[in-house]
Amino acid sequence: MEISFLLFKQIAQFFIMIIMGYTLVKLKIVKSEDSKVLSMVCLYLIMPCVIINSFLKSKDLVALLQKNGFEVKSTQSSIEDDAIGFLLKYWERF
Repeated sequence: MEISFLLFKQIAQFFIMIIMGYTLVKLKIVKSEDSKVLSMVCLYLIMPCVIINSFLKSKDLVALLQKNGFEVKSTQSSIEDDAIGFLLKYWERF
């Protein structure tokens, strides 16, 4: 039941964003030409940030950091700068 509620919540947020975008264009606050720029910003800036943010909260990341000697207690704890540096070096290999 909890998963259904979480899924519903995400779908509702998605539809709210769609309705807000539609309303902005219909009220002529945002021109239809501007929507391409906004789409590019979302695609190339916001989406990678969201993906990275979700990855930083994953249990796999906490396990990886703990395995390499970093003191991370839970998925909600803050990650120190040296841990982020380690991850950046780790992902440079790919």
